[in-house]
Amino acid sequence: MSLRILKRSVLGLALFAFFGLVASRVFFVFADVAVVNAEKREFIAPQAATVQTSFAKPFSDVADGAPLVRIAALVQDDAALLGAEQAVGVAQDTVAARRIQRAALLSEKGRLDERLVALLEAARASVAEQIAARESELVSLAAERERRGRDLERAVDLAGRRVVSDAVLDQTTVSSRKAQLDYDAAANRLTALKIKFRQIQAGLLVEEGTGDVAYTAQRLDEIALKLIDADRDLKQAELALAGALARRDAERAAFERKHVITFAAERAGRLLPPVVEPGTTVAAGGTVAVTAHCAGLFIDVIVPEEDGARFALGQSVSFRLIGSDKEWTGSVAELSANGNSAALRNTFVAPRTTRRTWLLARIAPEPAFVAKALQETDCAIGRTAVLKTRSTGSLSLVWAALRDVL
Repeated sequence: MSLRILKRSVLGLALFAFFGLVASRVFFVFADVAVVNAEKREFIAPQAATVQTSFAKPFSDVADGAPLVRIAALVQDDAALLGAEQAVGVAQDTVAARRIQRAALLSEKGRLDERLVALLEAARASVAEQIAARESELVSLAAERERRGRDLERAVDLAGRRVVSDAVLDQTTVSSRKAQLDYDAAANRLTALKIKFRQIQAGLLVEEGTGDVAYTAQRLDEIALKLIDADRDLKQAELALAGALARRDAERAAFERKHVITFAAERAGRLLPPVVEPGTTVAAGGTVAVTAHCAGLFIDVIVPEEDGARFALGQSVSFRLIGSDKEWTGSVAELSANGNSAALRNTFVAPRTTRRTWLLARIAPEPAFVAKALQETDCAIGRTAVLKTRSTGSLSLVWAALRDVL
């Protein structure tokens, strides 16, 4: 009796399970695999390299074009760059030497200018003293000339009256003439001194003050010529340095393009692990950074290919994350047999499945789910979800249920 009851119980449970499965297949389709996913960009090291700098931390948001990580190749050919660096060093030394030479010449010119000014000042003072002496002498000679003139006039008067002899008149005449000549000579000397003073003031007279002034002026002329040559050499050295710097910058840019790579975000997103630390060695083909477009989350669903008729583009579906009772809605955005549709994103990686033929449905979740996922550090990427969609109620559904049971 108990055995019969047991058999009936087992049969009843089997029938209940069968009809429950048929009902579920008639009214809902449950996904075999449903995973939260997003467009990802994986940055790969093209050759063995060391990480120089990591610009962002894992799970941080990065802007479009923001640098992520910089790597440098382990094996580097820096001969051209080193040659350019050495050429820059030589050019810099040459410029420094030319500047020191020019500064020395300017210093020498300044010293000679001061010396010439001092010598000319002394010469001006000496000529000024001579002018003062000549002017005083000229005053005395003028007085002497006036006195001799009066003596001559008196001698002429007395000689006319036969008071003095002709010899006295001749002597007085000679004295008056000599006084006039002395005055004229003194006036000429004074005029010459004034002309010399003006020439010294203008810097045109260099022989005054012995040979020091002439030597200093000659040295100044030599320094001026050397300064012209020094300016020309300095300009040429600066042009050579500019050329060396340009060549170094070009070699450095070429070196960095070949050996140093700075990966930058191609769009705004979130940085996901792994993010390698500076100093880490990465093998060729190794991942150095991964970014995800969290604002464009979607749900990847794998179902048997024969269930593909239950999905249509734009169809509304419901899903919930494993471990959560919150149910969300979405719509079918893309469909692909075995995930080979060209419409799917290049970053798609097929979920693991034992089925030989399967269908991928990509679900666009509601904005509220995306906003909630953005609050998670990893944007909920990789979380498993359970998805269901209303069926069409055709007989193929019953056959699918029987196939699953039998």
